[in-house]
Amino acid sequence: MKGQLRFDEWMNISEENPFPKPVKGRIQMVDPCYYCACNSCINNAENSKVTPDEVSDNWDPCFFCDDCRKFDNDTSKRNLEREECIRYEISSYHAEQNRKSFKVMR
Repeated sequence: MKGQLRFDEWMNISEENPFPKPVKGRIQMVDPCYYCACNSCINNAENSKVTPDEVSDNWDPCFFCDDCRKFDNDTSKRNLEREECIRYEISSYHAEQNRKSFKVMR
């Protein structure tokens, strides 16, 4: 056996694949929330990269991650990974990381 054992509700044992295949052709990341828009949003209350200077006085935090399976690996919850959101605002840390990946073409 080369993987984590998983029990279903009837206590049947199955072996979890230790190397899952990429979803939608994406590279599998160590952080399960890497591709989620909430990971780089200023409004996300769970985002540790946001500084107090970035948020306004009337900041309305989003607790969307608390209900997501990928955030805390609670299998009773649904996978709520977001590709887009109407409240999305990128944090300055993640904006700087995106700028580093730009290539100047001359």
